[in-house]
Amino acid sequence: MASVHDRYHYTLGESVLLQMVFYCHRRKAIHCNHQWTLPFRSIPSSIIAKTEKNNLVLLPWVQKAKLDSRTIETSLIDLKMLKRKLPEIRSMTTMDPVDFCPKLRDMFANCGIALVFLPHIGGSFLHGVTFYDKNKIVVGLTVRGKDADKFWFSLFHELGHILLGHINQPNGTTEKDEADADNFAKEVLIPTAEFNAFTSKNDFTKASIITFAQKQNVLCVIVVGRLQKEGYINYNRCSDLKTKYSFSA
Repeated sequence: MASVHDRYHYTLGESVLLQMVFYCHRRKAIHCNHQWTLPFRSIPSSIIAKTEKNNLVLLPWVQKAKLDSRTIETSLIDLKMLKRKLPEIRSMTTMDPVDFCPKLRDMFANCGIALVFLPHIGGSFLHGVTFYDKNKIVVGLTVRGKDADKFWFSLFHELGHILLGHINQPNGTTEKDEADADNFAKEVLIPTAEFNAFTSKNDFTKASIITFAQKQNVLCVIVVGRLQKEGYINYNRCSDLKTKYSFSA
């Protein structure tokens, strides 16, 4: 029977060189920032023992992001352009995936970023990954059965890591980095001043939520998701306003 090393060896190839930032609901469970250059099957068991089990499960997922990204041609990395494009990216939240996916990929490629969509790993809480690979930045996002609000929050969270300078840090991201990336995503999707003005009215009817989303030019479920997350409405409220994306990775 093949060992766990052998099974992953066939998936990963002879070596793994990863330096990454993981974003997930349970950050402490699978967050890591490793740089491995050893052949995977030759990693000593003592090193594997120090690595959390979920990280081993996720390595093939991240390697797929790396391999898929190498089929995407990108321009030189241009973070100033990426920052200028944030409002346009935000406006895509109201579009259907079949329309925004190619536009998003092209826009990212022009900024030096390879955007890849990846399958969800059952039992994991991974939403996105961002890392450098040679002369480009790779952003990988899970898509299967994805709630639209989680997809966009995950995307802007990863962009936050990029624009806030969190990638390639020798010791990985800190809890503060993760909180800052969360706040970045929230602020871009719905500016806090606008959100506070809306919640101060204490009117959370469907009609009011829809009107506010239209004024903000964002998908309605993004407003619903933030209201639920911050405790203004219960998670069983406005479920009919929820949107799920279904497109192949």
